[in-house]
Amino acid sequence: MGRGSAHSRVDKREIFVYRLLQFIGVGADAHFIPSAYSRCYTSALALHIATKRVQGFQKKRALRSACPFTDEHQMRLDLIRNLLYLGDLNSRNYGLDDKHQLIIIDFVVLPQESCIHSATLFGQRLDHPSLNMIIKNWKLLENFTKATESIANDCKRMESIIWRDGYDKYLKVVLENIKLLNNML
Repeated sequence: MGRGSAHSRVDKREIFVYRLLQFIGVGADAHFIPSAYSRCYTSALALHIATKRVQGFQKKRALRSACPFTDEHQMRLDLIRNLLYLGDLNSRNYGLDDKHQLIIIDFVVLPQESCIHSATLFGQRLDHPSLNMIIKNWKLLENFTKATESIANDCKRMESIIWRDGYDKYLKVVLENIKLLNNML
């Protein structure tokens, strides 16, 4: 594909999600390294993502019965999937850490046309009592702001990167979802 192709550009939405997951405690520490710092490959269309190893992480598919993946873990995963429009959350891309907390290590942000805010996005699962506490503990609005500021700072040192369009539109839709969740509490 040509240099102007949106498909070949770096998706800033993805690095935002890595950072937000890190801040709410559902993702690893993530570092974003422009390929200009790489000795082997240099391109304005490439960005390396390095994540710190999560202590005691086990993929869902490898979890033992001593540390099962519960309905509550599944509710958290579904909430994050819907909130951030994530795909490719198969059993190799998430699991539990040594404290039995949900950790997402890989994902795909759905195409922009799939990121549509809807009041019915979260379904009836928000009635679960522990989910309300989880949402409060995530401090989504505060961590959304923190993540956007962090990404803005990261982007200053990655000025050579060619970004895919749609980041601002995505942030707007995710912010609407967060406000909806906060109003439901």
